[in-house]
Amino acid sequence: MTNIEFVTTPTNHDLNVIRALLEDEERTEGQSFICNWRLIEALFDNLMAFCLRINSEAVAFITWQDRVEHRVVELVVAAVKLELRRQGHGGELVRETLSSLQQKGVLAVVAECTPSDSEEFWRKHCFVDFPHEYCTGDNRSGVELFRSLASYGRPFLPGSSLVEMELWHKSTHGVQADDIANTRIQLQINKNGNFVDELAVPAMPDWKVRLTFQDGTEKVQKVKRIFTPSCYEDGFIVGVPQLV
Repeated sequence: MTNIEFVTTPTNHDLNVIRALLEDEERTEGQSFICNWRLIEALFDNLMAFCLRINSEAVAFITWQDRVEHRVVELVVAAVKLELRRQGHGGELVRETLSSLQQKGVLAVVAECTPSDSEEFWRKHCFVDFPHEYCTGDNRSGVELFRSLASYGRPFLPGSSLVEMELWHKSTHGVQADDIANTRIQLQINKNGNFVDELAVPAMPDWKVRLTFQDGTEKVQKVKRIFTPSCYEDGFIVGVPQLV
């Protein structure tokens, strides 16, 4: 009987097993993530790693690092033991990882597709393009994708009303009349005019945003003219936004 276990607190033994499987892949394939070992080890030490065990032996792992105050994280390295690939273990690892990160309060996850053939895998797990013109990393070598983990489906709160938020990945003067918003979601706002839902969407200060309130009134401006500066950090509107 095969016992598959998702582990949120990998042990030193797990780490040693993972190193051995990466070294084995390096010998047989000529390349592996062993070249990133110091970083992998540091992330394990900082409790920023999960692993998958089969019959008590680590066979896959994933690491991440903080991007925006523990609300947005970036996946750094993920790998499955060579002979166990294409058997669904990578997908299981990612699903459990996203669920666990969401429980920790993470609102969005970013992944760089390196090597490039990993892009299909991440898209299969609902990752979408991070706005190309925004990518902040100086040494990006692959396609950058992201997935929001923020939930906008909670029960409607008494005394609140809905606001439709539309966001374009362009500055206000660059948006044409027929351009469809890249982000379109409904958020709750309380009787004091404050948002109650948390966001995690890509945003730049000069991008166009439109808020449409239930009474039909609109606010259309640049992000920085609608939301306070504390709302957008490292390319995201993160947390509960506050109006200027």
